[in-house]
Amino acid sequence: YALVRRYSRGHLKERYSTSSALLVMEVAKLLLSMQQVACGGHESDVPDGSAMSKYVFLIGHSWKMMVPAVIYLVMNTLGFVALGHLDASTFSIVAQMKVFTTAIFSVLILQKHLPMRKWRALTTLTLGVVLISNEAMPKQHADAHENKRMMKEFAIGMAASFGDVLLSGFVSIYFEMVLKSKTETYSVWDRNLQLAFWSSLIYAPIMVYDSPTNPFAGWSVVTLGCAAVGALGGVL
Repeated sequence: YALVRRYSRGHLKERYSTSSALLVMEVAKLLLSMQQVACGGHESDVPDGSAMSKYVFLIGHSWKMMVPAVIYLVMNTLGFVALGHLDASTFSIVAQMKVFTTAIFSVLILQKHLPMRKWRALTTLTLGVVLISNEAMPKQHADAHENKRMMKEFAIGMAASFGDVLLSGFVSIYFEMVLKSKTETYSVWDRNLQLAFWSSLIYAPIMVYDSPTNPFAGWSVVTLGCAAVGALGGVL
């Protein structure tokens, strides 16, 4: 996903609406989730009945998934921004910090206990990311103006990457907390349907606002591939 987005935004300089790509991803996930809810037979509090009655019930009980829907919107936007300013390898390495932020939020929110060996591993991971990020900094050139421009690009990319990492850690734990609720039982497909529903509602008006006359302006085969890979990654 990072490689395709980098190729699209960084190399080809495609300027399609980010929200249009995100909407296509969410619609694909929504359709797959609807199929699984209707035919999967997963353990769930959703009453038996027609497929439509299940969808209506899930959407009526989906308010908890508004939070991750908004967070994923911000995360995906930050990801596109970061990959417009950083190479895919640096972005992917910084993204490994998601393990660290997820661990921190699991301790803070879920009250999990991590043994010292895991803290040592996380510290090593963090130091590795810091070292490689330092190596990825733009090299000095004779042109001071070019140095300033490159450092600005790098700073924007890194800030967007770390924002994505921080939000990823929180939303991962939030999603786990909702899935493991003791008061209600919903399958992963139920929750993904709810999440995709709210995400689609959020992305659609933004897409129209970005490009009222032609929301899919600037799309190419690479853009379609980007949306397809993003949808697959979201499901996985």
